[in-house]
Amino acid sequence: EGGDGYDDPYVVVLRKFLSEEEVNHLRTIAIRLTAQMTTSESSSRNTAYAGSAGCNDDDHCNSDGVYQRIMHRISLLTNSTISHLESMEFIQFSSNTHRQTTTYQHNFEMNSLWKPAGPRVLTLFVFLSDTTSEGGGGELGFPRLDWLRIRPKKGMVVLWPNVRNDNILESDPSTAFEHLPLKKGGGSVMGAYVHVRLHNWTDASLRGCA
Repeated sequence: EGGDGYDDPYVVVLRKFLSEEEVNHLRTIAIRLTAQMTTSESSSRNTAYAGSAGCNDDDHCNSDGVYQRIMHRISLLTNSTISHLESMEFIQFSSNTHRQTTTYQHNFEMNSLWKPAGPRVLTLFVFLSDTTSEGGGGELGFPRLDWLRIRPKKGMVVLWPNVRNDNILESDPSTAFEHLPLKKGGGSVMGAYVHVRLHNWTDASLRGCA
């Protein structure tokens, strides 16, 4: 419990949320999307990762039965509708490309408060690979939650809130997170983000005001 009487937020870990077949299918989508990106598109994305690509505005993702089934499962887990989910964004980094110092990140965006879809209330991250050995790095860390670190495990998802449970329009700073660097020989980590918006993100995205 925090000093102001506010309870620490939850971080939910589900170890077998995706099957091996579903993981491999998402990895195939991620590889295809990354290959389609131009150099300028790649450089404009988050430079913390060796590569990142999203399903937003991608017709193949929209018509992919496995992808849609997984998104529906995520909507049930988060007690929301698919229209409130942002499209998946895939990331990948390796011990050769990931920066060796990390910067705390947070998925709450202040400017989203004035947009139709509202803020990112929840974030889900799914691991699409393991690290090659224990202690290889690449953990998902929450330094303000007693230095919680979650080791990559294929098919596992991690779910956490970005907002306070007593005010969903206010950021919860305790859920700042980081992807810890991979150590030499630690292989690579691939995963995907899905953010849950307060309101209908799909409609806002189609109208160009997400």
